[in-house]
Amino acid sequence: MKRREFIKSGAIAGAAALGLSQAHGMVQGAAGIGQRIPTIALFDERFPEAQQFGRALAATGAEVMAATADTGSLWYGTLRARLAAHHGPLQFAGLTTYADFHVLESCAREFGLITVHEALHDQRPGQLVHTVRQGYSTALERALSSSAGDWALSLAASLASRQQAPGVAGVHVIDSRIAATGRRGTLVSWALRKV
Repeated sequence: MKRREFIKSGAIAGAAALGLSQAHGMVQGAAGIGQRIPTIALFDERFPEAQQFGRALAATGAEVMAATADTGSLWYGTLRARLAAHHGPLQFAGLTTYADFHVLESCAREFGLITVHEALHDQRPGQLVHTVRQGYSTALERALSSSAGDWALSLAASLASRQQAPGVAGVHVIDSRIAATGRRGTLVSWALRKV
């Protein structure tokens, strides 16, 4: 498989073969050729899946931070300054609660960041259900539906290798047929980009 085909498909198997770090921060440039962009990632340290997501993105070279109890303070403390230091394209991604995502999405508008991926990962009914609200792709569906207990790793690889323009609209429910593990609750994965 050619590297360009891998990046376009976002295949998890390709990520393992090439090494997740090679897929980090690839987006489609103006000429249609992939270019590296910095990624800043945030995760909710109370959830094992979010910790796994954070470690996976850190392995790609992303700057990763744990979400605190007060994301507003985190934003006006260190996070805002880190985002302000980046000039040009930027991806800001996370696996947090919806409340944290909502606060950060609102704050990030200051820097012209727009939502290109948003998905709920609901572990409450005892079976993991993913609902992709924005940024759906068949590669993302394959990653989330076939990843057994490592869905957060597959999600991180998919976000790290994303090469699409702002996400595909529409709601897509992915019933993973996998029993929920870890802490019960709903997390939201998200990616904001400066375009």
